[in-house]
Amino acid sequence: MVGFADKKEFGRDNDVLAAHAQWELNYWREKANKVESTTREDLSGARKDLRVTEIRVFNKEGARMTSY
Repeated sequence: MVGFADKKEFGRDNDVLAAHAQWELNYWREKANKVESTTREDLSGARKDLRVTEIRVFNKEGARMTSY
């Protein structure tokens, strides 16, 4: 999954990639029963302009959806 959002959504945060990841997690926390996340530096390699976040979303029955 690739997500995009207007930079205005993040205020004046200097770390736009971290702010976007938090924005995405906040969205899913409003929709799901439980949300977990892990920053996957092993998938982004040495690039500093790319951030990969593994997001695990659970419903009330415990079923899980994972996206990156």
